[in-house]
Amino acid sequence: MVRTFLILALTLKLVGSASGQGDLDVRKDLTDFDNILALTAIRDITFATPLTGLSIANADEVNLSKVCSAEFAIQTGFPSPELNSLLTQLLGAQHRPMFRSATLEDYGAYGYAWTVTWELFPKLGGSTGIPFKWKAAITHDGQFVQPHLFLQSHFASYFGPENTIFCTLPMARLTPAPAALTASELTELKRVAMHRVRETFQAAGYAYKFRIDRAVSHEFPGNIPGIGDDKHKSVAWSLHFVEVNHEDRDPREFTVWADDSGNVGDFTIGRWDANWGKPIDEPKSRP
Repeated sequence: MVRTFLILALTLKLVGSASGQGDLDVRKDLTDFDNILALTAIRDITFATPLTGLSIANADEVNLSKVCSAEFAIQTGFPSPELNSLLTQLLGAQHRPMFRSATLEDYGAYGYAWTVTWELFPKLGGSTGIPFKWKAAITHDGQFVQPHLFLQSHFASYFGPENTIFCTLPMARLTPAPAALTASELTELKRVAMHRVRETFQAAGYAYKFRIDRAVSHEFPGNIPGIGDDKHKSVAWSLHFVEVNHEDRDPREFTVWADDSGNVGDFTIGRWDANWGKPIDEPKSRP
């Protein structure tokens, strides 16, 4: 059982357009949290921090007197220059983090950990609606717990979340400085992606028909831990599907993510389990 011992929080309540935060709500509400310390969704990337990142040899000997201060945890959890570079790419402009809360919790055998939450605001002013959040997990002795990064899209029903479809690609699968896909490899990627979309949507009970509107390659900074190296950028592909036969309404859309070798991401229905980079064989149904 997780116990919360101390909360330092500054609460800001905003009402209005949610901008891109609707994605955050879906991904947060339909994610299995059993092994996740912190979850943050910013545009196409979900940052998930594993509970196993807290593993220590003598967790039962850790007490509150040995836990780092909230001030130290806040300093350690401040977004790094590497993360800010990625956030700027995702959000299209530089943002400044504003501290919102630091919470100390007891994770039993894993010991204590801080969760530090920041809200992101455009550096030059203005507003993006409800601000995006960045959450950092800090161990009891003040070490930053590296999150796992996932490229992720979802498709939700108008009538409820039960049959939400996720396409998730662990960014750890991306290789630095990959060779570009050939025309025939890209054609094969489109074929496989179309098959997986048809198969998954049918399994979820949807009758939508899609066409591939475009395929786009994305470069990511090579200095982000876990997705490359300091010298080379990593590349992923997004295949954008658009509904056909939508008559008098706007077409529905869905994005399939693929790695630099042309392998599509994992499809799940109902809920998403991070599974820490391993493919999920069977879709989880919503309990």
